[in-house]
Amino acid sequence: SCHSVDETQARQVGPALWGIYERAEERVLESGDANAVAYVYNSILIPEAYHVTAEPDYPVGLMPPNYGEVLTEQELADVVAYVLTLGNPDF
Repeated sequence: SCHSVDETQARQVGPALWGIYERAEERVLESGDANAVAYVYNSILIPEAYHVTAEPDYPVGLMPPNYGEVLTEQELADVVAYVLTLGNPDF
């Protein structure tokens, strides 16, 4: 309920996730991450590391910073894989 996951890209509490693979690929260079997978993974573990700007802006500190403590590595990998499939015809 925090992020929309369909092609409407409706604004919710957090940014829309549809097509995030394209945005992640664009942000890899500025983030210093190795690739889109690492960018999404790190965005989940350290949400304040990558602030998505919008109008109006998303408030800082909304996404819980403890997913690394409550999810296993496999669960994190599954979430990353799922998120990267949203609107990605090649995934």
